[in-house]
Amino acid sequence: MTRQVNRERDLQTTNQRLESLIEATPLTVMELDPDGNVIRWNDGAENMFGWSREEVFGEFNPMIPDEQSAEFDTHRERALNGKQLRGKEVQRERKDGRVLDLLLSVALITDSDGEITSILAVLEDITEQKRLESKLRSLQETAQRLSAAQSSADISDIAIEAVVETLGFDVTGLWEYSTQSDTLVPTSASQATEDRFGELPHLESEESPARQAFEASELRVYDDVQTIEDFEPETEIRSCLFVPLGECGVLGVGSLSVQSFSETDVDLCQILGATVEGALTRARREAELQRQNDRLDEFASVVAHDLRNPLSVAIGFLDVIEQTGSLEHVDRVSSAHDRMERLIDDLLTLARGETEQVDLELVTTKAWGFVDTAGATLTVAEDGSTVAGDGDRLTQFFENLFRNAIEHGVTSNEGGTGFGLSIVSDIAAAHGWTVRVTAGSEGGARFEFVGAA
Repeated sequence: MTRQVNRERDLQTTNQRLESLIEATPLTVMELDPDGNVIRWNDGAENMFGWSREEVFGEFNPMIPDEQSAEFDTHRERALNGKQLRGKEVQRERKDGRVLDLLLSVALITDSDGEITSILAVLEDITEQKRLESKLRSLQETAQRLSAAQSSADISDIAIEAVVETLGFDVTGLWEYSTQSDTLVPTSASQATEDRFGELPHLESEESPARQAFEASELRVYDDVQTIEDFEPETEIRSCLFVPLGECGVLGVGSLSVQSFSETDVDLCQILGATVEGALTRARREAELQRQNDRLDEFASVVAHDLRNPLSVAIGFLDVIEQTGSLEHVDRVSSAHDRMERLIDDLLTLARGETEQVDLELVTTKAWGFVDTAGATLTVAEDGSTVAGDGDRLTQFFENLFRNAIEHGVTSNEGGTGFGLSIVSDIAAAHGWTVRVTAGSEGGARFEFVGAA
């Protein structure tokens, strides 16, 4: 008799512990009778699905969406037939209509005669895990698109689309760094950003949060922008983060609520940022390679043009010598050959990147002497200015520039460099300079060569 009492007491203690465990677990633990009606509903179930015990007790399982009813019946029949069900991915519906992704495991409850009395079901919420998996798959697809993008503009647009569509933040923009102006230049923004804030600003000041993140090469998260010194007080933005893109720029994400970014959000933004940085680096490298190829083409054009004149001279005098038998023009042929040799040496020097400091006053005055000036005058600032380059090539550079200015004039269309100025442009490009033509302050044309420092 004492043993029986002890066993019953032990069983009661075990049941109490089990009940406490069931109520303490964050998982849903529910019990259904063979018809599918609820006879147990723990605190975890209330929190997960939103129905109280009073609302569901004795009622048919309320969490089954209409489209999932057939699947539920199948699972119930399998359980009643003794088939094991462990970690089955299912979808169930909350009281507010939101659908959850869950892992379902079931066990049968039997009486002393072995008859099935109920089904115990345990449900684990994996909605966030599934959502994260979906975002990671989307980011993988984004990476593939970025790897195929040909330009920085395309890459920026794809990045912004990923922030909006995959990461779920409507307010976002991307700035690329310009080494020439030492400025973060906006290249793309979401529609919501443009609608609310208009065109994004150029970021020159190192006091801006985006610029600070870029300079530090460190992701910055601001849970409340009101804590940022000098942040625009009238802005609707309440929290933001900035992801540096190496030397390429920075990606900004904003929210109209404080503390909007979870650790997962930050991690996903970093993953996207690393992919965008790689794509922008590749695009810049390819663009630079294309510029080098273009420069080689221009270089070939310069070679062909410059060698044609002395070569024609040499051929002409050789014809004269052949026809007359006189050698009085041999010196002219030799001079033409010397000219070609100097041109080739100069071109090779420039191609190797070997330069010297050239006095601008001397080289421009020398070039002016080769031009029929037709009464025009040259004024050169006597300030001792020099430029790194090849002296003979720069003499030809200014000679062509002066001759075209005097003989042909200059077109006034935007982006044009005038008639016959392709050689000037080619030599400038060979030196790594860019050419811009604007109106002169006193009329005429003004040629600006950028990068000649």
